[in-house]
Amino acid sequence: MLLNSLAQTVTREAKKTGFVIHRRLKATYSVIFGIVEVSSPYLWNKREHRGSRPVKEKLLIEHGERSIAVKRALTDFGAEESFGQAAKRFQEHYGWKVERSSQGARSRINCECCPGICRKSITEAENKLQKLDSTV
Repeated sequence: MLLNSLAQTVTREAKKTGFVIHRRLKATYSVIFGIVEVSSPYLWNKREHRGSRPVKEKLLIEHGERSIAVKRALTDFGAEESFGQAAKRFQEHYGWKVERSSQGARSRINCECCPGICRKSITEAENKLQKLDSTV
């Protein structure tokens, strides 16, 4: 698998600088095709008295995280529909299940990253509600 091959490469590079494998860990990582397990060892440098997680630091792969493509798809589906429907739509489209509650949290996190866009969407929604209230 490509991700494990990249993980081995960055681990090998870190070992060249004096690090040795201290613990062999596996990280579950969600990609568009499903959840994969990636080798993510913890390395220790005895001379410098410091540790390193090259897969986490260089490849930005952490246990339980999602790839940018998965985050983008969840955000897009969440923007169009409720979080429950977005999770269902994601499963229909990609063939694997994502938890509804985590979808809402991910969309809120993405909103914090792009406040201007979310603020505009919220303002538009509030304006529509005010128009509906005034017609009733």
